Amino acid sequence: MSEPVFKKYTDLIDSTTDLTSMIRDQGMEISHWLGTVSEPKSKVIHAPYSWTLKEVVNHLSDCERVFAYRALWIARGGPMPMVSFDENEFSVRGKANDFTIAALAVEFQAVRQSTVAFFQNLPESSWQNVGQVMGHDVTVQTQATILLGHVAHHWGILQQRFGVGNELESFKNRRERKAVAERGL
Repeated sequence: MSEPVFKKYTDLIDSTTDLTSMIRDQGMEISHWLGTVSEPKSKVIHAPYSWTLKEVVNHLSDCERVFAYRALWIARGGPMPMVSFDENEFSVRGKANDFTIAALAVEFQAVRQSTVAFFQNLPESSWQNVGQVMGHDVTVQTQATILLGHVAHHWGILQQRFGVGNELESFKNRRERKAVAERGL
């Protein structure tokens, strides 16, 4: 059998770490950055890519829903195999460029918060449940890793395209200082 198409995403993530915290933190980081992007910047297509930032954010929200649903399906013992979907067709039908970047950012944040809540409330015993995704055996843990890795893949591209750096480090430092203060250290 061929290598799963999602291997390029799972290879980006250390699946032995706290995946739920990573999902939460990744979402906060991206949501913060999206709040700094102007409407004109969100409409630019940077060669060789073919999507605007708006289309990428919409793609992330769509895929997050699909990946989280797959995790739910496997966690709850859904009997049927999960099939692939055409992300390019989803993008065309999503018409992301008809919406503001602010609206798409709010949607991404809401979808991510839902994903975090799902994984936080997932029984420990469900993480190793196995289901079929695109002809491959996949655990809930693997599906969470795919979800994280998919966003990490696109986030890496966005960081290069938009030169994300200093404002992100500032956000991370503020978040870390807040966490330390909340722990009373």
